[in-house]
Amino acid sequence: MKRKLIKGTYLTLIKLFDCLIKTKTNKTIFNKKNIVLLMTFKEDMMPILDALHQKGTYRITLLYHPKYESFLQLPKYHDIVKIPLGNRYVLKHIKAIKSASIVVIDTYYLMLGSLKKSSQQEVIQVWHASSALKKFGLEDAALNQNDQKMIRQYKSVYNFTDSYVVAGSQMEAIFKRSLDAEKKQFLRFGLARLNQEYTIHNRDVLEQPILFLPTYRDYEISEEDKLNEHDIEGLIIRAHPSDCNYQTSSIIKNKSLDELITMSSVVITDYSSLAVEAAYKGKPVMLFVPDEEKYHQTRGLNEAYFNISKKNKAYNKSELKACLNNIQPIDITNWVNYQTEDALAHLIHYIEERVR
Repeated sequence: MKRKLIKGTYLTLIKLFDCLIKTKTNKTIFNKKNIVLLMTFKEDMMPILDALHQKGTYRITLLYHPKYESFLQLPKYHDIVKIPLGNRYVLKHIKAIKSASIVVIDTYYLMLGSLKKSSQQEVIQVWHASSALKKFGLEDAALNQNDQKMIRQYKSVYNFTDSYVVAGSQMEAIFKRSLDAEKKQFLRFGLARLNQEYTIHNRDVLEQPILFLPTYRDYEISEEDKLNEHDIEGLIIRAHPSDCNYQTSSIIKNKSLDELITMSSVVITDYSSLAVEAAYKGKPVMLFVPDEEKYHQTRGLNEAYFNISKKNKAYNKSELKACLNNIQPIDITNWVNYQTEDALAHLIHYIEERVR
């Protein structure tokens, strides 16, 4: 109840700030050459930022997660307007968004549900995953389907988006159900993040390690169900940044997720969309899912998850170790049937056509 009250107050304040900015600026802040990017996930947004920046013809504003502060201080980004995400900068966020003809986002941003959007603007969602094995949005098991006020709040955020970039027909169908996107436009270019290639320059970790990528859980895993580095030779762990069950292996803390997938021999995950991404990049994939039933009850697993062969799922450590030398390929066809080699170029061209 307290959380809902805080959220409601926040959204009311955003609406007031929205009206205040519109009144004080007399509706003159819009500029067709302004492009705003909201970045929580660097892997998705940085290829787009770099490509637009190289054009040299746009005024780019980046609203970014504070964890990227030091990275964005690189000299090559000196002419980009950079504003950290966070409530203390919310007026700057609103002003930037309302000034832009194109807004590119990579996840759910609550603030957007309380802003009035101009008909001259287009908001493009480049979702931070190419697939989904768990339910989210309007299908999330944690969402009370009887709470119509909360559902309207979710939909107000989703409806701020005009277009979705997708890599496959399966994700398009999920967006339509989960994000109320039945009537939205789908840009079937594929995702730039899937086309990024990484050369490993610094071999300071194990050669071709087995990479474990556990997803976020809002509950504690038992020690029996927890996979540790000493359980499998060559195992390294890349923890979800919000999860408290696992810690990232110290020797890989300075390496990006894409770099780690590239250098690994096998990828182990659980209910994460990274299973599909790793398979697309040619990696054998196993799912370690000892808490499948509990996770399904709390978050909800979708049909795509249950369609993955049992041969790719291990329910305890013994099963996992027995399967590692004979991993069956996962069928990812409908997750990437729109993916192109020029996904980024197609998106940049689309944006350029709309800001002329």
